[in-house]
Amino acid sequence: MFAPHVGVDCNGNIGKVHRQGIDGATTACGAAVGAYNAVLADKANGKFQDGFRDHQMDCIKHLLADRVENIKGTENEMSTLAFQMFEIIEDYLENIIDMKWAGKQSKLAIIGGIMINCDEFGSDRFVPLKFELLHKDGARDDLYQKTFGRPRYVSKSVMPTSNTQTA
Repeated sequence: MFAPHVGVDCNGNIGKVHRQGIDGATTACGAAVGAYNAVLADKANGKFQDGFRDHQMDCIKHLLADRVENIKGTENEMSTLAFQMFEIIEDYLENIIDMKWAGKQSKLAIIGGIMINCDEFGSDRFVPLKFELLHKDGARDDLYQKTFGRPRYVSKSVMPTSNTQTA
């Protein structure tokens, strides 16, 4: 299972969430928002830095660098950022999945989506965007529509608009 996260506060602001013990709303996902803002300010920030100052942040900035223009100016940049982070993680997983470990009848379930962090305790939500079963021989069963009753999100680098069903 994989899911980047995004906050939605009690006022409906996407990319913000109120956290217990902290006054005011904070960014969620803070790392993704920080990386996006850094690369938006200067695309050179998307290059890996020497050393290991903050490898995680450098990696996120690097992976977002070519996507900033797809995010900038959209109807809701923070929502689009969450979908872009989903695609980044999905691409990463596709590149590292190896079924060599699997027995003849083994299968691997892949479930992906976006975690929505909300202000109220216990009100977080998971928006499923992918549900596949991978077989040892490389075959895939897309179980999304059968499970959730609607076509799955498949568009790469395009944030669904308010007129497009996504969740």
